[in-house]
Amino acid sequence: MPHTKQQLQELLAGAGLAPRHKWGQNFLIDLNLMRLLVEEAGLTGRETVLEAGCGTGSMTDLLAQRAGAVVAVDIDEQMIAIAAQEWREHTNITFICADVLARKSAIEPEVLAAVARGRAEYGERFLLIANLPYQIASPLLIDLLLGSVVPDGMYVTIQAEVAERILAEPGTKAYGLLSILMQSTGTVQLLRKLKPTVFWPMPNVQSAAVVWRKDPGKMGA
Repeated sequence: MPHTKQQLQELLAGAGLAPRHKWGQNFLIDLNLMRLLVEEAGLTGRETVLEAGCGTGSMTDLLAQRAGAVVAVDIDEQMIAIAAQEWREHTNITFICADVLARKSAIEPEVLAAVARGRAEYGERFLLIANLPYQIASPLLIDLLLGSVVPDGMYVTIQAEVAERILAEPGTKAYGLLSILMQSTGTVQLLRKLKPTVFWPMPNVQSAAVVWRKDPGKMGA
């Protein structure tokens, strides 16, 4: 089962760790919201899921129970070690300690290779489901949409400001590259506005849960 706030605090304290602001470690602690994201994705066991910023693996556990393959990525070596130990009974998780962005405009090759292996075994369907660290949200979404393997869907928690840009209408101040890319390739939906209390530590900004689903007709595929 995913970690409650108390379990997460005890787990990190026992390892002598604390959330690191520089890596945007605001852990999602609302278990109902985690389940909502997973349920919205309609997992069938025949897909590969990328989780960027997996932390201690609370959502990773839920994903592994339903998905074919899970590629769980985190830049923090100590967090990845905890997650790998906590959820070692799941044989369908590949844990990768890396910055999911090899550089600002490219996905880490090791991550792409793991996704390719999952798709080869379980089928072509590929999803991003994650509580995204704020600083990587926009570049990651853009890189995935412009990359060689575009996800079939993205189900993410992100900063409210980024959500506004995704959902912005033409002619508005927030409308820009992210709006154009996401709206021209699929359908976007604001799933829920999120209070800071659904995270620990609480961020100083508002957040949102957003869904993007690929529309092959818009992509010309």
